[in-house]
Amino acid sequence: MPKKLLFLIFLTTMIFSGFTQSNSSFLVTINSNVEPFTVYVDGRAIRGNRAMLPVGRHNILVTSNGFTDYETQINLNRDIVINATLSPITQRVAPTAYIRIVIPENQLNRAIPNSYDYIKIYDNGRLLRGLNHELPIGDHYIRFESGGLAIEQYLRLEPGKLYTIEPAIYLNIR
Repeated sequence: MPKKLLFLIFLTTMIFSGFTQSNSSFLVTINSNVEPFTVYVDGRAIRGNRAMLPVGRHNILVTSNGFTDYETQINLNRDIVINATLSPITQRVAPTAYIRIVIPENQLNRAIPNSYDYIKIYDNGRLLRGLNHELPIGDHYIRFESGGLAIEQYLRLEPGKLYTIEPAIYLNIR
């Protein structure tokens, strides 16, 4: 093959490979049927409803007070729009109470990607998903587990009340 033809093939390959390189991150836009709402990506709250995320798996959680959470996992390989539908938490025939779980950003381990995924929250031994829950009134043991640490608290839920539960890990130096 003549050198000019080889060079032309090489040059054409280089040009087209530049156009077909895949992006390392994509835009995720999250819309909701309620306002205001908060979006958590991999356990961290984001500002607004858009985020540039790297290719791969991500957990998306959309919350709003008084509404059930919307939770999904995506395998990101292109720009996407997520339309989250949240439903009002309604009073059931049996009296219920509401809990909202708040994980302080300053207590998440930033050295571990998706550190929120390593926190397990239980109600009377049942694993809870999401941050807003409607629970029957009465006695509950709420337990947070992460690695080798666990925090457990007894709680008596009263009908119609909203409880905010925020785990606090601190050092007590004497």
